[in-house]
Amino acid sequence: MPKMEKVYLNNPSSEEICLISISATTAHFHASFFQNRIIPAGGNTSFDVVFLARVVGSVENTLFINTSHHGVFTYQ
Repeated sequence: MPKMEKVYLNNPSSEEICLISISATTAHFHASFFQNRIIPAGGNTSFDVVFLARVVGSVENTLFINTSHHGVFTYQ
């Protein structure tokens, strides 16, 4: 069964974070665009992740959230 969940990103730092893209390690997960592409210091944003199973059984995945100046953040 397809399932959708919302992922929230918080920026606790004193610098803004510019979000570039979201990628996944498997074809089972698809992410929407960020609500806000720039997270100000102390701010937050969110995006939706949809799970569309391609095989029967358990699936693990890592999302990679690419930023302009802060590198890549991972989310499992």
